[in-house]
Amino acid sequence: MVLSLVNLCAREVVSDHSSSPCWLSCVPRELYRALLDAAFTHCRPLAVGELVQRWPERTLNIGGSRKAGECPPNRLCVQALLLAVVRGLTDKRCCLQMLDLSGLQCENGRVEDSMGGWSLSVALCSMVLQARAAASRAHRRDGERERKRGLEAERNRGTIKRDRGKVGCGNSGEGSQRGQGVEEVEKMECKTNERMFPGDESVKGVRRRMEIQRRKTLSEGKSNTSSNNSTISDQDWDEVVVVHVRADLFVNSRSWERVRDALSQPGPLRLHCRYLRVEELSAPSIACLLGLLPQQNLLGVDIRYSSLGASGLAMLLPLLAPFPQLHSLRLHYCNLDVQRTQPGQQGALQDMSKGLGSLKKLNRLCLTALRLPGHLRLLLRYRLNNCYLSCPLIHSYNTHTLH
Repeated sequence: MVLSLVNLCAREVVSDHSSSPCWLSCVPRELYRALLDAAFTHCRPLAVGELVQRWPERTLNIGGSRKAGECPPNRLCVQALLLAVVRGLTDKRCCLQMLDLSGLQCENGRVEDSMGGWSLSVALCSMVLQARAAASRAHRRDGERERKRGLEAERNRGTIKRDRGKVGCGNSGEGSQRGQGVEEVEKMECKTNERMFPGDESVKGVRRRMEIQRRKTLSEGKSNTSSNNSTISDQDWDEVVVVHVRADLFVNSRSWERVRDALSQPGPLRLHCRYLRVEELSAPSIACLLGLLPQQNLLGVDIRYSSLGASGLAMLLPLLAPFPQLHSLRLHYCNLDVQRTQPGQQGALQDMSKGLGSLKKLNRLCLTALRLPGHLRLLLRYRLNNCYLSCPLIHSYNTHTLH
């Protein structure tokens, strides 16, 4: 591949990290993309971190489909990227609002120093939790600073009142002057409070919501926390979110708790899942995960090696209906064995059929080793039209289903 002059120059610029203080202060925003691509291509994690921390645009797309022969990003570069996103939350030069990492993971184990789907998911959740912890520490520091200012103001006010009481007994003229001094101190305190709590219209820049929304959440949300802890609306997220992160998530029994913690509480970073892959999780755990995911961006769900059973799958399918863009559902080795007659089995199959019928945008359904002899037609009677069906290992598929 023939490189352009811009790419060649970008490669030379990022090759020497000692010179980064010189060119970072004067590089135009139009060259950030070329420099970041060169840093990823030639494995310069320090340059990646410095560029992302100062990213001048609102969106940054690192994932996407790779060209033939193109290597995935190095693990060190991806980790530097995630750390820089957290640092950029407090950097006034950073304008980032949307980070798209969809397709960044590499599932080819033969590629050295790449980051797989599970490792990337854990790293993303760690980034979200780290940003939330940093925001919490900032809350505590601001609260402690404001508390000390309040105590100092109270001490000054008490000292002035005592002095006014002592002087007022002897000289009325001096007492009136002291009274004017108290009024001036109170006016100064009001102005200080105004500076501590600025209005929305006076806050400018991409980081406009950080401090003002934190204080609003602390001052106005205390009365409603007891009634609203169980459900978190999108409005609650929008009040505190600074950067939205979109990625493909791979969750199993080892990482489920961390993913749940990252999705459960609002913070400056919010995860949006494009494709969800789940392995070795129970139906209640998957249901909890689906309830925490934002509904607007999920395109596909892949459930593997999970003992769902007919009742578990019947419980999960209605939970997928609120996702408006869901078009792909894959079920691999989910222990959906209906060869043996069990009480309530027919009702569970009907519930599963209705659940599949509620997925209006579903156009790809993959079923592997579910053991549904004679029942597949009942299961798919609502989804046989406008849906591509892939059933490689289902028993009696050719004899018991519409082809």
